[in-house]
Amino acid sequence: MNRNMVACSTVLCLCSLGGCRTEPVLSKEVSGRVAAPPLPAISQQVRRLAVFYPITHERDIAYGYARLEQAVLQVKRQRPWVRVLERRNLIAVTTEQRMQLSRQFSDDSAVHVGRMLGADSVVVFQIDAPGWRDRLLARMHGTMPPVMVSSKVVQVETGEVLFHDMVIRTPRPEGAGWDTHGSDFEVQPLLRSSLEESLSEAISHLNEAFR
Repeated sequence: MNRNMVACSTVLCLCSLGGCRTEPVLSKEVSGRVAAPPLPAISQQVRRLAVFYPITHERDIAYGYARLEQAVLQVKRQRPWVRVLERRNLIAVTTEQRMQLSRQFSDDSAVHVGRMLGADSVVVFQIDAPGWRDRLLARMHGTMPPVMVSSKVVQVETGEVLFHDMVIRTPRPEGAGWDTHGSDFEVQPLLRSSLEESLSEAISHLNEAFR
């Protein structure tokens, strides 16, 4: 009986010191990534890629898509046999089919166009970042939406998703909060920094998948 009491006291003592926590808790802000565990390397059978992303008039977002597309082109360093189809051919086909490369462009549409171009797989990128209205509301109410970069590789023949990665990063204000920033001009560099970090992480994940 006494031994049991001593054992229970020892366990309670250890729990109070260690908080009885068996695993570290990682928040979205710490990991910067919301996704399932990393998928296996993308199949070596992927040889002809078409890259899809929405047309945008936001300069920073357009820059982000250009970086992501360039990262796909760099895949040839790891897999010399991979061919990336030219975007001008993609735009020509979507125009002919009266499709819009907008935010609503679906995976099924990408697969359809990829098949017409002779691709065996399509890479679909989507960048979401706070727009002018979001930034204005953040300076009024103090809450800024996150920057999100989605990368997906879909096999044309089967529609199977070979790779899907989502990087989420919440911009941090300087000083006490977003309401201390007097203009959108002061906010944009902070968002640009979050976008750069998100792009770098997304590209790193993509390179890992094509290892």
